[in-house]
Amino acid sequence: MTSYDINALTTRIAQRAKSLGGYTRQNMVLAAGDSVNVPDANKTTTGFRGDPTSQYGGWH
Repeated sequence: MTSYDINALTTRIAQRAKSLGGYTRQNMVLAAGDSVNVPDANKTTTGFRGDPTSQYGGWH
């Protein structure tokens, strides 16, 4: 990797992961999930894998 996207969001994620005990994959996933506004139904570590035409009531 030759460039990094360091911004307010990535800094908050890193700080949250550190407060959870360190920069492990699990802590980074939890910190990222806590840092964005995603409906609880779609907060999974694997991401949404269902029918995109039914998510949020269909295509917009």
